[in-house]
Amino acid sequence: MYVLGMGSQIAINMREGRPGADERVREAINLAFDNEAYLERTADGEGLPTKHLFADTSPWSTDVEVPATDRDAAAALLEEAKADGYDGKLSYVAGSDPVSQAASVQVEAQLEAVGFDVTLDGADNPTDQTRILYVDNEFDIALSATSVGDEDPYSGLAAVLDPMSPTNLSGYASEEMAAKLAALKSVADSPEEGAAAMTAIEEQWQADIPAIVVSASGNYLPWSDAVHGIVPTTQTMLLYDKAWKSS
Repeated sequence: MYVLGMGSQIAINMREGRPGADERVREAINLAFDNEAYLERTADGEGLPTKHLFADTSPWSTDVEVPATDRDAAAALLEEAKADGYDGKLSYVAGSDPVSQAASVQVEAQLEAVGFDVTLDGADNPTDQTRILYVDNEFDIALSATSVGDEDPYSGLAAVLDPMSPTNLSGYASEEMAAKLAALKSVADSPEEGAAAMTAIEEQWQADIPAIVVSASGNYLPWSDAVHGIVPTTQTMLLYDKAWKSS
């Protein structure tokens, strides 16, 4: 059983011209969103809700404070942004499958409760969704997943935080974060030595809000007690070259 950090998240497009370029809008989305209520309504309460990068069970978890849901504060920030010309509209891109549609309705309801005007833009298939999100970047918010393993947190985080990464969905670019990622890279094989570096990254993440972590994820890989020699990898794939079965 693998517990992976950032298993589900709401990405916020921070590129110029998008609502998410305004930090008040990102903070308002973060304060408006209740991930526990979201999982209650979309997954029957199952899951590992957290807005931290890693679950509490991870050696990479931190004590960085995560703001609680506060719809009054979210509404106030949104009104500030509107006073400066923002119209309050957000486009949410979701898949066409029933689970994705149910999730999008829940996100829409939570954000509209504080004053956002959310439009649900469905993608007919995974190919269209990939093009819209990663090629054209034609979205304001979207449900995504990163799944960062404890064995190699640097690579997983760099995939969403490095401005040159093709999977940096938010368009996030920060010199401060780049320096903190570099510090993590040098100690990424030791949670004890990397604790300070990870805390600095989490603090920067919570300040900048390129995305909202919804929950950690679990990946369950079962095999028989009679099977031996299977080697797990950081990508949760299994290597079978040394596998053998006892009688």
